[in-house]
Amino acid sequence: MQLYLRIIFFMPFCMFFGGCEKPSTTHTLNESEEKESSPIAPESVTNMPPPTAVRSPEENIVKKVTEIIKETPPPEKTSEPVLPPFSDELLQAVQNWQKIPRSVFPLEAIKLSQRVTLEAKSSSGKVLATSIADAGEEVTALGVDQGGKLVVASPNMLKLRGSVDFDQTDFKQMVAYLFELRKEQRERLKNQPAIEKNEQKITSTPKPAPKEELDQEIPDPLDFGHGRFCICKECRQKRLAKTGSLKTGHGLEP
Repeated sequence: MQLYLRIIFFMPFCMFFGGCEKPSTTHTLNESEEKESSPIAPESVTNMPPPTAVRSPEENIVKKVTEIIKETPPPEKTSEPVLPPFSDELLQAVQNWQKIPRSVFPLEAIKLSQRVTLEAKSSSGKVLATSIADAGEEVTALGVDQGGKLVVASPNMLKLRGSVDFDQTDFKQMVAYLFELRKEQRERLKNQPAIEKNEQKITSTPKPAPKEELDQEIPDPLDFGHGRFCICKECRQKRLAKTGSLKTGHGLEP
């Protein structure tokens, strides 16, 4: 009986101290947390894809330009310059530049390489007006004076004239250019009857006889990258497409 009373007496104290115990800190991981916290196997690290490199805007531009350059075809190779030669035929026609045919003059678009003073004179020799033609300007060649120099004039006023050495102009190159074109025209006229005869055999249609005369128009000598007087096929085609023709120097005969 006394033992029973003691147990009843101590029961409230046990309940009190039992309720003050600290909760357990043990935490049970769920399945997803176990996967996240589990260590990564070495073989899985080696099988992981490499991280994608992030390019800056500048790197993207450089890459795009490089691709465009690779895809762009190389430029077409242009023909080599072909300058009109000072052939034996030409030197014979101008007697080695000592007696140039009068039919060559007036010859326009002659470029100067030095300054020349131009003067307009009266019949008595009095100077009425003067002008300066600087190096690089174009003048008109009128002939050769008694001293063997080239007589040139202002293209806008032929009475303003001066004298200059041949080698201080591109007159000789211009004459050689015109001489070669005239030579080609003569070759075409020479071969034209044979070509038309073959065409008549094919078509059986008679054609009138060609006129035996030279075309008086010469393509304007312009520089298309090979020099002003280049006579290669490419430059000749560009001249005709650009400016048509210019009537100059048609009196020179090969």
